[in-house]
Amino acid sequence: MFITLETVIKQKVMNKFNYRVSFVLCKDKNGTEKDNLQIKASICFGGQRVLYYIGYRVDRKNWEEDRLKNGKRHQQVRTNTFNRQGVDSKTINMKLNRVITACDSLFKRFEGEGKQFISTDDVLKGLRDELNDIKPQRRIPLKEYYLEFIKVEGKTRRWKHSTYIKHQTIIRHLDEFHPDLCFEDINENVLNDFIDFLLFKKELTNGYVSKLYDNLKWFFKWATEHGYNKRLDYKKHHPKFPGTSETDSSNTFALTKQELMHIFKMKIEQQSLAQVRDVFCFCCATSLRYSDVKALRWEDIHDDMLDITTQKTTDHLVIPLCALAKAILKKYEGNRGYTEFVLPVISNQRYNEHLKTLGKMANLYDTIIKTIYRGNLDYTKKFKKWELLSSHVARRTFVTIGISLGIPSDIIRKVTGHKTHKMLDTYEKLNASDVKEGLKAFDTISDEFSDTTTIFDFDISDEERQTLGIPIQQVYAQKIEDNRQVAILDLALLFFIREDTATSFGYATHLNDKLRVQYMNVTFTLREHMNEKIRVGY
Repeated sequence: MFITLETVIKQKVMNKFNYRVSFVLCKDKNGTEKDNLQIKASICFGGQRVLYYIGYRVDRKNWEEDRLKNGKRHQQVRTNTFNRQGVDSKTINMKLNRVITACDSLFKRFEGEGKQFISTDDVLKGLRDELNDIKPQRRIPLKEYYLEFIKVEGKTRRWKHSTYIKHQTIIRHLDEFHPDLCFEDINENVLNDFIDFLLFKKELTNGYVSKLYDNLKWFFKWATEHGYNKRLDYKKHHPKFPGTSETDSSNTFALTKQELMHIFKMKIEQQSLAQVRDVFCFCCATSLRYSDVKALRWEDIHDDMLDITTQKTTDHLVIPLCALAKAILKKYEGNRGYTEFVLPVISNQRYNEHLKTLGKMANLYDTIIKTIYRGNLDYTKKFKKWELLSSHVARRTFVTIGISLGIPSDIIRKVTGHKTHKMLDTYEKLNASDVKEGLKAFDTISDEFSDTTTIFDFDISDEERQTLGIPIQQVYAQKIEDNRQVAILDLALLFFIREDTATSFGYATHLNDKLRVQYMNVTFTLREHMNEKIRVGY
């Protein structure tokens, strides 16, 4: 189906004005987009010209213009194609024909009415009447609604500065993708194009784009609830982002116990680097995020405990201070009463830069191989450990070392504020020796279900027996005769004081809930007792 580019009406109209209709592809005002162009009817009459938007868009590659032998040109949308809004070529071409027919009818009507002059407003209004079109409303770009979303939700939900930055970043990406994108343009194809733009033009990773897209859908949901958006394609659009599993710890990085203590004990002459080292090690010992250690005040410390409300999640946490954390605080105790904040925390950017310098000083030159995921593609990239050292490594290090020491995950979650075990899994970094050591717990399986195995089968000394409050063997045998759970608890405690945490925890996993709580309480007391012995040189 072809449409004549120049429809010349030979008969004279009114004061002998002729009219001509053609179609042109137009960019949006101030737009730079070369595709998804507006189709407009160009109506020329009596030395005047009117552009009339027909309500559809098309990519330039799907627009046909053929010059015929008689000098005329034919225009149409290429058959069997769709525009970005999902409208097929047949529908758009029918609208082009309707516009031509409406112009014929309109100018004949003007002639019949005996008009002596036709204004551009007469043509526009008359054409809308002929086509039964409602005057098109101004297309409001997503950006305008998004700015309102940021203003309203930011105030309502008391956003942190970082949340504002995330959404302002999305606006910048949308503006670069298509500055005049509107809600009526949104469909699954456009959403896929936007994701590809982020992945392959902006060269962002799957993990980053996945989080960004979740925030964008938050905006879509808000706009729908407020009546701004009628297109619901986003609800059924669930793109896959390989490599973004919530339990995938393959790309996380944490320090070992030896690396952490080496950094802590390094002699550093430059004061600024020494202070960054102290802040980092303090976070490794307490699981604090950068934002939380920066906001830590002296009044937040009571009886060797941190009592804080986290900046990111507003969780209330009470964190016991270990010996490493206490040693760091002792360095700055003289500032109490003079400084509001406990530690000298610099800007996050400079902090991360200094951490990489510390990593070089600590000889963290081992190679770490990370897998980068972009769309369906993945490739590996090698880094030196010092290159990956950043503020968040401290939190990962706390979790990783805690797990390797056999601290129950429930206790770790109490300190970190993680709500579920699943959230904690991404932090857990185990090397081959950790796994080998951890699997020692299986050695307890054959023993713990034996009716005769007790702590006396493991050469318990009198000192160990007294520490655990265990009676002599004959009395003990009667005590556990009808309660194997008590025997398992005592086995777990015996291996704990022998500092074989893997075997100890292996037994503890088979305790009932009541005795597991007792195990946690007793081991906490025993650890304090053992630390006290070390301090006094026992």
